[in-house]
Amino acid sequence: MVSTRCFMNYHFPNDHQCFYFAANPARVAVPLGGPGGRLAILETARPGRLPDGVTPALINGATVLDFAFDPFDDARLIAACDDGGVRVWKLPQAGLDVPINDPKGDGGFLWDAHPGDKVQMVKFHPLAAGVVATAAAGDRVVKVWDLADTASGAMIELQVK
Repeated sequence: MVSTRCFMNYHFPNDHQCFYFAANPARVAVPLGGPGGRLAILETARPGRLPDGVTPALINGATVLDFAFDPFDDARLIAACDDGGVRVWKLPQAGLDVPINDPKGDGGFLWDAHPGDKVQMVKFHPLAAGVVATAAAGDRVVKVWDLADTASGAMIELQVK
């Protein structure tokens, strides 16, 4: 068991199915404490101590239960939230300098993956670009999505018994 007492101002989800951080060659994402489901985005090209002041973060507007970077696009991060929504963020190539609270800018979007339920897991397919699986405990369903066409609601739904 990892002790989280030495990480001040960082919020680690209670759900042990979720990772405490996500990383790719360009960035590291870590959940921050407080309201709004904030994910700090740290650039690996800028090592060293973080500057004083506001940490560059993605503000999801709901508690983040899981998150992951796209294995095919270092600038895309997906966050599963307790409001049933999934937010797809397209990060600027230069990195974040200020908090951002709207995923719809720069190619990101939001969709209601599991209406009325908490999306507890989100995972990118490791070999197929743009394919994502989401899971929620309340509806006991795993959904497989094509990120190029989430608006139509087309997906594969797997019922867990």
